[in-house]
Amino acid sequence: MAKKVERIWMRMGDQGEYEAFDSPWDAGNEIGMFYAEHDQMPDVKKYGRYGVEVDPGFLGPYNYVSLFWGDDDAQPTNDTTSNDIKQFISGLSEGAGLPLVKPRIKKAKKKVVKRARAKKTTVGISGQRGLL
Repeated sequence: MAKKVERIWMRMGDQGEYEAFDSPWDAGNEIGMFYAEHDQMPDVKKYGRYGVEVDPGFLGPYNYVSLFWGDDDAQPTNDTTSNDIKQFISGLSEGAGLPLVKPRIKKAKKKVVKRARAKKTTVGISGQRGLL
């Protein structure tokens, strides 16, 4: 049985089509050329498990640049790593015709669901309620 080949998949925003690339650099170069054609300077803001926020245009929880490793059917197989993001930014810079600068990006924080802590009460000998 032949080994399945992983490809990096990218989709620009929530209205775009998924496109397969051989490397994160290739995907970054493609979006860099998009920005160059529109005379805009891209800036990577943060990245997460399946995507990168690039300003202008691709910010927010639903309109980011999807970027993930996947199979031939664009089904995710692996998360992007910080090294993948560095390669993506390198390709983005070259595609946009920008000098490569050390990126200052932060990894998106995972959403943490805080649970309300129930207050326990006791009833004392006098019948008054008190907090534990």
